[in-house]
Amino acid sequence: MKAAGGGGSGSGRGARGSRGAHAVPKGRTGRGVARGGPAARGGATALNGPTAHGGAGARGGVRLTGGAFRGRVLAVPPGARPTEGRVREALFSIWQDRLDGCRFLDLFAGSGAVGLEAAGRGALRVVCVDQDPQAVRAIAANAAKLGESLLETWRLALPAGLEQLEGGGPFDLLFADPPYRFDAFEPLLLALPPLLAAGAEIAIEHSSRRDLPLTAGSLVRTDLRRYGESALAFYRGQSPDLWGLGG
Repeated sequence: MKAAGGGGSGSGRGARGSRGAHAVPKGRTGRGVARGGPAARGGATALNGPTAHGGAGARGGVRLTGGAFRGRVLAVPPGARPTEGRVREALFSIWQDRLDGCRFLDLFAGSGAVGLEAAGRGALRVVCVDQDPQAVRAIAANAAKLGESLLETWRLALPAGLEQLEGGGPFDLLFADPPYRFDAFEPLLLALPPLLAAGAEIAIEHSSRRDLPLTAGSLVRTDLRRYGESALAFYRGQSPDLWGLGG
């Protein structure tokens, strides 16, 4: 099924020379694993087996669909199923006017394809989080392959470990593509508001056969898009501050 509005390559990497405006948190390197942080120490609980991400898989690799890294192929960690290309195209088409200069959080990142494509489309800061050590290593290797030196990678149990990210936010755009058997969508949503900047938006990929809650704490579902077996649920905060209307 075609993504509405096409790929939307955005403005490429135009604003990224000013990345220093958002300093990398103390004790973390740019690309790869946080030095002395959760990933380097082993972080929280690792997966009981490899991640199985939603969307169709790509045997041997996943190809980026737009931005400065368009056409580049990334390695996929064992057992992972990357976010389907048409779903990524749809997501970035919807967010194309918000990507340039944004702070982007990619949860259950797998190969890091979504976060790295966001970087290639102009995101100022990208943080990729996964709880599988093989995924963390794959993200770091993929970032190195693309020359993306400022991407941050965290190994955290999800959603329980998200509180460890609170000092590393806030984020303008948050994407999550949990494993196929993931069943903690409401706890995940409830853990996200402390990470949100004013006016931030969340996109959760899930099976189109499953309904996610209309509200979760201070979050309200604002849109739902279906792409065959996959769907994207969009959330924003109900409070004025989270809508970008506060002080």
